[in-house]
Amino acid sequence: TTVLPLINGAGAVINVGVNIVLIPRLGIMAAAISTIIAYFAVSVILVFWSRKVVDYKLDLVFTLKIIAATAVMAASLWFIKVDSIAGIILVILIGASVYAAALLVLRTFTSQDIRMAKSAVSGLGTKFKR
Repeated sequence: TTVLPLINGAGAVINVGVNIVLIPRLGIMAAAISTIIAYFAVSVILVFWSRKVVDYKLDLVFTLKIIAATAVMAASLWFIKVDSIAGIILVILIGASVYAAALLVLRTFTSQDIRMAKSAVSGLGTKFKR
């Protein structure tokens, strides 16, 4: 547990450094980009560090499917201009829909995952009827 704050601190340093470089060129979008870069770096560091601490195997095919679905979602949102709260909400809904569709097309979900999701969604209906 003493290593985790150091890893998170490295992520913060990366975030600030990338912000310093990108904000003058890209403006507010640089903050989002630098946060993504920092979280990615922290994730990579955590994968390597945790493999030393916990014995597990990284499912490379699953990971590549997640990356591919993320790329499809990002590409679908890249050209959408957002200039209002309604636009932000619309982009979130479009992004979530495209991401979920890409995960389905790539067969990322197991049948157990799908059953669990259906159960959760059907359970919501009973909670709102009360």
